[in-house]
Amino acid sequence: MDAPLRLPDVLADETIRLDAYRVADAEVHAAAEDREMRLRFDAPDPDVAAPLDHVRDVMRGWIAARAAGRPNIVYAIREAGGALAGGCELRWLDSESLNVSYWIYPAFRGSGLAARAVALLCEAARGEHARRLEAHIDADNTGSRRTAAAAGFTEAGTVHDEGPDGAPRMRLRYVRPLPG
Repeated sequence: MDAPLRLPDVLADETIRLDAYRVADAEVHAAAEDREMRLRFDAPDPDVAAPLDHVRDVMRGWIAARAAGRPNIVYAIREAGGALAGGCELRWLDSESLNVSYWIYPAFRGSGLAARAVALLCEAARGEHARRLEAHIDADNTGSRRTAAAAGFTEAGTVHDEGPDGAPRMRLRYVRPLPG
């Protein structure tokens, strides 16, 4: 679906703030990104960190997509003190479903920030005319599965997503209905 998402520029609660990535965030992201993140987001070689210039280019793409009203929104996750702790994205899967994805840097894992971020995304998505949110999660990614459950998602079978090589990749499908 190509309909733009009309989400607020900033989502926040007393613990976290979701806002736009800035190119200046690239250094923190590059330094914090670990093998786990690269594995889950289909890096060509999860054992090799992306060059800083590549990370900057990715962030420029996120910034440009947001400015152009593209059908996806990427937020930086910042903890209460302002430190960049990770990120999350909301994008259309089809005319009734929005996909949510999230990543937390190692120093912040286990703190509940991802579940808080997903809860904020879920609340903001209520006005997007979608019937449900979905998270597609690798079966061995127990941390992400716990995050989805904490944010009110339930496991609903499997889904075949396209892997980096174009081949189908089976993931668990987590779903959270959105109120009409």
